[in-house]
Amino acid sequence: MTERDSGSPVSAEDLELRGHHFSTVLDVACYGAETVIDHLTAKLERARGNNTSNTVDLDRLAQNDFRDDPAYPTVYAVDLIGDNARQTEAFRGKTVESINRLTDCADAATVTFTMKPDAICASCVFGRHCRRPDIADSDARAIYALGQISEGLNLGDRVKVSGKPEDSSYKLASTAGVVRAVMRHFVDADRENPARAFAKTRDNVFYEPLKRYF
Repeated sequence: MTERDSGSPVSAEDLELRGHHFSTVLDVACYGAETVIDHLTAKLERARGNNTSNTVDLDRLAQNDFRDDPAYPTVYAVDLIGDNARQTEAFRGKTVESINRLTDCADAATVTFTMKPDAICASCVFGRHCRRPDIADSDARAIYALGQISEGLNLGDRVKVSGKPEDSSYKLASTAGVVRAVMRHFVDADRENPARAFAKTRDNVFYEPLKRYF
């Protein structure tokens, strides 16, 4: 099975992040990139077991309904960390590096949340799950919520939203400083699991105004 292209490096002043990856960044804000990704990698290794890309059907990951299949965790694990220790370590290292680009950049750096694959996606060995239609739905929900939350924190004038949630061009651009302020809001709300606090807010602000899209 052929590994995916790792993608082009992103400038420290031009960061892009898929909307749904904001939750991962929140976990990192509490525990650090290496701790979060080490925990994730260990979990994926357990799910993969002795399976390889030759023993699972990676293309099924592009189907929304496959998430309910008992085989999903195993196939998903192979998709992210690959077949062997070399691929797994590459996934770990690239993912930590990608996240640290955001956590280490200057407050004035531009950060854009989009519905397109980002450097974290490119860290996956195969990345078939990134094609699943409901992943883009999750991006749109997160981007919309981030816009609404920024307004509520009186940061709306420092955020630019372009496009509509039903369009693949939908995005939100701001600065790393504003993103960190939003992150602190959720860390303060739930220091044990800030991603959980974001999920609750995201679902509350999303459902009524956008349910017609998804």
